[in-house]
Amino acid sequence: MRYFIIISAGWILLTSTLHGKANRLTILYMPHITVHTGAITQQAQVDRTSEHSYQTTNRGKGEGVSLNTLWTEEADSLKKQLQRVSTSSEAHILCQIGSLYYRNFSFNEGLRYAGEALAIGKMLNDESVIVRALRLFADNYYAMGQYDKSTEYLLEELTFHKKSKDKNKIAEIYCNIGVNYEERGLLERGMYYYLESLKMYEQVDDKEGIVAALSNLAYVYRSQGNNAEAIVHFKKASEIENKYLPVKKEYYFLSNIAESYKNMGQIITALKYLARADSMLKALENPDDEDILIAVDVARIEADIFYEQGNIHAAHKKYLEALALSRKTGYPEKEGKVIVALGTMLMNKGDMTQARYYLSEGRRIAEETGSFYLKKDIYHALSALAGKQKAYREAWEYHRLYSAASDSVINLESAAQLANLQVKYETEKKEGQIQLLTKEKEIRELRLQKSENQRIYIALLALLFLALTIVVFNRYRLKKKSAAILAVKNAELSRLNATKDKFFAIIAHDLKNPVSAFHNIATQVSQYFDRLTPDEIKDYIKELSSTSAGLLDMLKNLLEWSRSQRGQIKTLPGILSPADVIGKVIKETRSLARAGNIAVVVDISDDNPVISDENIIITVLRNLLTNAIKFSPANSKVIIGAESSNNRLIFSVSDLGIGISDADIKKLFRTDIDTKTIGRSPNKGAGLGLIICQEFLQQIGGSIRAESTPGSGSKFIVSIPAIEPES
Repeated sequence: MRYFIIISAGWILLTSTLHGKANRLTILYMPHITVHTGAITQQAQVDRTSEHSYQTTNRGKGEGVSLNTLWTEEADSLKKQLQRVSTSSEAHILCQIGSLYYRNFSFNEGLRYAGEALAIGKMLNDESVIVRALRLFADNYYAMGQYDKSTEYLLEELTFHKKSKDKNKIAEIYCNIGVNYEERGLLERGMYYYLESLKMYEQVDDKEGIVAALSNLAYVYRSQGNNAEAIVHFKKASEIENKYLPVKKEYYFLSNIAESYKNMGQIITALKYLARADSMLKALENPDDEDILIAVDVARIEADIFYEQGNIHAAHKKYLEALALSRKTGYPEKEGKVIVALGTMLMNKGDMTQARYYLSEGRRIAEETGSFYLKKDIYHALSALAGKQKAYREAWEYHRLYSAASDSVINLESAAQLANLQVKYETEKKEGQIQLLTKEKEIRELRLQKSENQRIYIALLALLFLALTIVVFNRYRLKKKSAAILAVKNAELSRLNATKDKFFAIIAHDLKNPVSAFHNIATQVSQYFDRLTPDEIKDYIKELSSTSAGLLDMLKNLLEWSRSQRGQIKTLPGILSPADVIGKVIKETRSLARAGNIAVVVDISDDNPVISDENIIITVLRNLLTNAIKFSPANSKVIIGAESSNNRLIFSVSDLGIGISDADIKKLFRTDIDTKTIGRSPNKGAGLGLIICQEFLQQIGGSIRAESTPGSGSKFIVSIPAIEPES
């Protein structure tokens, strides 16, 4: 759910959102029937996991049942008041009519009346009309999903509020602009406006606005994977709401906090918060649609946890509870999400009949709503079900549909990712321009000072000749020194840009080959499917699986590298045991080792607990152990160990592979080297995993190095500070 604040009389519209976010509060304050100056804040809960909107009085976008069944009569009555003369009263009536159409999902009509009102307002130079019409434009474009246009009108409205220095309205605009940017996937820019909004709300002590800004910030943090920071902001928002606001829906915050704890793997804590939320929801005498939507998420999250824990009976019960609640609301995407989870569980349980029943219903919902995310999940589950029932042609058809939906999802997410990169580029460019302007200002000031000095020198030339010579000499030396510093900085910048360009060229090359291979194999299977034997099809599918697994690893590494480059890797120090860490890493790579018949041997000489970031260390060791298994010959062994030395904790991972030469070892951990030039192993990848390991370790004061002898295997050594916990 998200807070979206617009001045009006407090009617609530629940809007569509991007895939992958949980409950988000959207508050759209609709324009009131009469001229007004204030704003009324209300709250509404809506699921953040679908591409389509949900309205409390209308199921889906477009025309439907209105909040007021006689709204068309009300609109006709207002139209009769129009005298078609250009007056302020006429313009306000146009805004009222446009608001009625907006509230009843006729957005194009809402835009038409907003345009007529804006034209009159500009002709009369009436700011009250202009501001109202601009807001109506922004509302309609937001509801239509045209967030860039909505932002344009909000920014235009902002200029009027800045002139009046109304901090409440400026803060509202900032919050709305932040929502628009976040909807487009521009998380960093959205966070900037949320922070600006929060500062202004705190200055005027607007508790409702503070809760809105904190909640929106929490969602951005969770979208970025920083669940710990998201929890801090959700708790702070909940505390303020419970203490100061008349409308309290603590279970909304509890469910979101639980979701964040679940993402962090703290299952027991998540279940405690879910139990509290469930208890509050069941105690409600007259729950509204918003409450039911939250109840659906609480039941579904509980079911997911039970299923992961192997408690199938409890999970089945909770999934059915979530499904029944979702059908009460008539929110199809939420119902579809629950059906995917329930059908997948039933399939894995072996109840194929029930699984097919639910998944078929899910397919109908997905195709009716057009949600790429829901289609992707449903088709994937149906393909797996058909495969288990040995209906291979049906499985292939569903897999083809799944691939098409996945491509659509990737295109959506890639567009958002590219937009984020564009934001970063524009920000850096702007900072460079600011620095350049600062330098130019300093140069102008120096020139003015020099001119003033020259006038003084003319009057006192004889007495100050020596001083003038010293000043000129000092300025020459300063200029020469500045030029030298600038030359060094320019050279360093050129080197960094060249390195980054080389790195991206390498990554693009490494992505191109597996993508081309994947396409060629899929094309062959598609064209000659009827001629292929089952064994040939099986071989092709194995190749597709292998290629896609490599691509997935590379994309995961690229995303992790991108987070580290943007400084979004937050360290969370805690007490850890070397043996526990190694045990978790071995458990995560067990299936890979079994596939190659590789024995993983543990050699721990020191298991004293230390303080460090367990997640970072597990990520690094998992990457190294995966590489060791991948490069090891079949029926060999890999040794992973830990020991203490000179106040450092040393982890090591050794294999019996073909090894690396000294010259190639020097090429590791570098973004400007194409790893295809390193060694002759057919298993080598883009080398991004080792670069990420090195950058992660630098966050906690650690380091990594490699030792190897060609023909005798390789050994990677990780060193971190051995900080002992206080007794």
